[in-house]
Amino acid sequence: MQSMNSTLKYGARGARRYLGRPVHLVLDWDGTMTTNDTMAALGDLPKSTYLRKRHESREDSEPSRDGDEENESGRPIKRPKRTSRLDAYPGSQWSDLGTAYMKDYHAHKTAHYPKSDHVDHNDYITWLDSLRPIEYASAQRAQSTFHFRGVRSSDVEAHAKEAIEAAKVTLREGCIILLLMFVPDGTDYVPPAGSKFSIISVNWSESFIRWALFHYHAVVLGSSRFNDAERCNLLKYISEMEIHTNEIHGLDHPQGSSGRLDGCIRTAGEKLQYLPPARKYCQDEQDLPLVVYVGDSGTDYECLRNADVGIWLHDCGDGSVKERFRDTFQPLDVTEATPCHVSKAKALDQCGEKTWCLWARSLADVGEYLERLGEPQATS
Repeated sequence: MQSMNSTLKYGARGARRYLGRPVHLVLDWDGTMTTNDTMAALGDLPKSTYLRKRHESREDSEPSRDGDEENESGRPIKRPKRTSRLDAYPGSQWSDLGTAYMKDYHAHKTAHYPKSDHVDHNDYITWLDSLRPIEYASAQRAQSTFHFRGVRSSDVEAHAKEAIEAAKVTLREGCIILLLMFVPDGTDYVPPAGSKFSIISVNWSESFIRWALFHYHAVVLGSSRFNDAERCNLLKYISEMEIHTNEIHGLDHPQGSSGRLDGCIRTAGEKLQYLPPARKYCQDEQDLPLVVYVGDSGTDYECLRNADVGIWLHDCGDGSVKERFRDTFQPLDVTEATPCHVSKAKALDQCGEKTWCLWARSLADVGEYLERLGEPQATS
């Protein structure tokens, strides 16, 4: 029960917030919506498949009790138990895949990492793009080992539920409040037309992310003061919201996945392809919602730069934000681009000439910022 309580604390506090203008909020998944990297939890997904198959195998091996045959002496005839093939649990295979990835990454970094610690925008993009073969080679290794072969949708659901309940995947505080800004409250609040909440991730899988959100919010809302209409509307929204990421092929096939991995979102540039058009690039279409992107790492760089408002998420104090920002985006030169906190500005031009994103410590900060966007500008 302790693990469940630790999960419930995230996002359970706070008052409902409301949008005052159309906003398309786009978030990264790992480290942004979650407090931790979820690749380890996802890599353990075949365990749920193994447990399901073991359960099915035991059922298959049980002898029938109906119509038992007897021999001439009246004793029951012992029939051999039915057996079924049970694939072995992959065990440490995911760890081996991770080790191979890091070996490739370090070798690539040694050969191609920029010589300067203060590269410009174009050179930084070149470095990020150069990682593409490393990411695709990693996916190919996972595919060639058939790590996810036999996995079904039901296994993904069971695994996501267990990961949430055991706090192997924890969502950030304020996540519920943020999502509810895009959901009718069942009384008089309807989000401004065109407002959306979506996710772009280089991770796998869409199904895992959706089920994790579904189980997390079902549990948390069940213990909160939000009304039934809000709970129902939120869970419906989660089931229909856009989640752009990679996927395990064939989850709905009767025999489960082939082990193939589908999708082409592995790098910062590929994430950018799924970012909706920002108003600042569409001067003739000012009815578009304001695009706000929230991310925590270098993989989010291009989306942070190309959204109407990019928000770098990092839990640190004012005194360390400059150093943490530099570390996140090395080797990019961010000497004069340190972001100001979202509480101090509504737009980038209020921070500094070379500032290209804002900064938030938490998703609660992001929610407060979005609500302030709808407030009228102060006049002198």
